[in-house]
Amino acid sequence: MAQVITQISTQWDDTFEDWIIYTTDKDLEGRISLGTRDQLIYWDYDLGQDVSGRIKQIWSGDSNAWELISYSGGNRIEMKSVWKNDFSIWDISQNGKTYRLTADGKNVKSHWTIDKSEDEEFHIYKYDDGNPRDWIIEDYIEAGSYDLTIAISMISIFFSL
Repeated sequence: MAQVITQISTQWDDTFEDWIIYTTDKDLEGRISLGTRDQLIYWDYDLGQDVSGRIKQIWSGDSNAWELISYSGGNRIEMKSVWKNDFSIWDISQNGKTYRLTADGKNVKSHWTIDKSEDEEFHIYKYDDGNPRDWIIEDYIEAGSYDLTIAISMISIFFSL
């Protein structure tokens, strides 16, 4: 990745349905939009012309298992809560590799981390601890991708709201 995703913020102050993706390149922004259909929650996302896809619940009404399907790269990323209905710890899997995503608390979640080694570190946290509309991303996953960053970020944000 030439550019790095650095922040995700709500597009509007009064809704959590539309988000803007910011990168280190001021000319490259993306969008994430929340949708529902038959009790199935999903997000559609795009970043420039080359990255797009959908993050969705695997089973309608069950928030313990999600998947990201990339329209542009064919990536499939699975996100599953480690324990049923405990949304503070997740396993994020892509291409046979699993990352453990952990929140800083069970009730109030303002900082999430993946911390396995120097090559696999990821932080997402609220810019202002009391404001869930702006999130800072520090992505140090060497074998990562835009899709992986978006998957980790949206699970973190969604289960912090």
